[in-house]
Amino acid sequence: MKTNKIGYRISVLTDLKESTETVIQTALSIAKITKGSLAIYHVVKPSNIVRSENQLSASRNINNEYTKTERKIEKLVAEYSEKHDTPISYSFSIGNIKNNIEVYLKETKPDIVVIGKKSSAPLSFLGNGVTDLILKKHQGEVIIAAEENKLVPNELINLGFLNKLRPFKNPHFFTQIAINAIEPIKTFQFTDDINHDQTVIESFKNKRIVEYVFEKSNNVVNNLTTYLKKNNVNLLCLPRKKNNRTTKELDINDVLNKLNVSLLVTAN
Repeated sequence: MKTNKIGYRISVLTDLKESTETVIQTALSIAKITKGSLAIYHVVKPSNIVRSENQLSASRNINNEYTKTERKIEKLVAEYSEKHDTPISYSFSIGNIKNNIEVYLKETKPDIVVIGKKSSAPLSFLGNGVTDLILKKHQGEVIIAAEENKLVPNELINLGFLNKLRPFKNPHFFTQIAINAIEPIKTFQFTDDINHDQTVIESFKNKRIVEYVFEKSNNVVNNLTTYLKKNNVNLLCLPRKKNNRTTKELDINDVLNKLNVSLLVTAN
């Protein structure tokens, strides 16, 4: 994990479909804040391009898809890199999505991974189970970009935290986030979790903080959604634990399914 003041490596995992623009803009917003660089990665499923048992035909389809994908990514990279003056590299592969992503994360070891949340299919980011894979294999921050109330490069973040501000694995990263956050910072916590340490951590010691406390109920996620909208929060931070639980009432899947806000899952 990076502890220096520059050089965060941000990997954008994209299916090059409906959420691509949102994912890249979200990643660019974080890159501007952290002085980071972007790397875009995409996996092409062989079943989407090989529809013939003829070896020559299959090989031709793969070559055509490779060329088409490369041109599409090159166009994206040129557009966003020039517009936002941020270095962007790219790579892609053809094969099993989960396996290739796992290899990619192992080989590149990014500091931050950014993926998209599809409005049409809860928990189907890049394919079923990919989000769980990323949370398991990548120990750094994971950002899940939502279509609603997007992060915009060079604009301040309206920041919220699920539960109290606790010490972070990567404090410098959150110091940069805090510097670029609109005051007050909002925290959303639950009645079972209000007696823990009230100390404000170093990254946010000079920031004004407003706390919202919710009663435990079956409507807790709906209530949280209402207050996120009222406060115009566009990045909600969730503490990640070893079993991916956030609180006794909520787990990450609950939040992913029901909240249309970009999420920052903290590092292990």
